[in-house]
Amino acid sequence: MVMANDIHDKNDAKADALRRCKTDRNLARIAYYRINDAGDFKMLYSHKNENAPPAPGEEPEAAPAKKKKRKKPRKKTRWEKIKALFGA
Repeated sequence: MVMANDIHDKNDAKADALRRCKTDRNLARIAYYRINDAGDFKMLYSHKNENAPPAPGEEPEAAPAKKKKRKKPRKKTRWEKIKALFGA
């Protein structure tokens, strides 16, 4: 945990998060909170590093499965149609 007094709004937090993720690839997630004098806090900004390696024991996210294209049914030949009429 790092405390910084130079981040005042969401834009400052976003710029800082991008800079930190660029310099340290191992950071998986960064969260910024605003803390008041009474000790209460509020979420200011959260950033997930897409380039971070997966944690030990965690599987990397799989790509979404592709839908198989449905093949059109084969058209019956004239001979197959005649055979079907006579029940053969």
